[in-house]
Amino acid sequence: MIVNYDCYATILEYNQVVMSETILKPLTPAEQDERYLPMLPAIEPVLFAQYDKKLPYHAAEHAIDVRDRCVDNREMLIARGVKELPGLFVTIMTADGHDAGTMAFFRGRDKGFDSAEAYASFLTGDILEMCGVDSLTIKEIQSIQKPTKAGIKCQTWGEFNLCESDLFNTSQDYDDIFMPTKEKLRREYLLLKGEDLGEDGYSDFSLRLLAVYNLVNLNFDRIGEVGEEFTRMKQAQAANLQRLFTERVRSMAVNTGEQVLSFARKLGEPLVRLVGLD
Repeated sequence: MIVNYDCYATILEYNQVVMSETILKPLTPAEQDERYLPMLPAIEPVLFAQYDKKLPYHAAEHAIDVRDRCVDNREMLIARGVKELPGLFVTIMTADGHDAGTMAFFRGRDKGFDSAEAYASFLTGDILEMCGVDSLTIKEIQSIQKPTKAGIKCQTWGEFNLCESDLFNTSQDYDDIFMPTKEKLRREYLLLKGEDLGEDGYSDFSLRLLAVYNLVNLNFDRIGEVGEEFTRMKQAQAANLQRLFTERVRSMAVNTGEQVLSFARKLGEPLVRLVGLD
């Protein structure tokens, strides 16, 4: 259990929250923002401190990049008429905490969680509770964080915004978005899991995982309502994964369609569908 977050003093200076108050019905996004946005200078450093500086990718800088894209996406969606969006505070908190404690989880210091995403959600809620955020707002934040785990489809704009922003951060350009051969990601896998998959092994791991994100997590029914931006992003992701799969097949000297299909099936049904072999 995480204890001893030193944030009470700073928060109480804002005089925004009565710590003993029990909120019985969900606050509106506007009410959440009015109540909690002034607390950001106290909360964010505590959340960012849960990211290990030794990680090449999942350090605090990643959370900040995801937060900034989430905020930009939210403004764009509001401008295009989307109304079912979380407030700014909830949007920021989902991003700030979505990968918190990654190193601690993989190093086994915190048992009882089935995934790094589940542990990050717990950390986010634990910190926010200790900082005086009401339980219903915390539950909303944790719910939005769930589809950052592979295989959970986004059901709301808040979930899609976070998941899209998280995955977009593998690149800053559609030309190589979702291309998982970046050296820092391979080095982080070795650091976290103690296993060097090699370039081919890491490509296979990435193809298996990222096909799920593209075809399941980001398969949000409403992205067509806001123009082509998100659709183009998903298409770029799929095209790059298809290219990586083609390169991998060539490197293996696979010669027949049956062999290609067999290899794709080893990487999972989503990959089979992504490369058009279903």
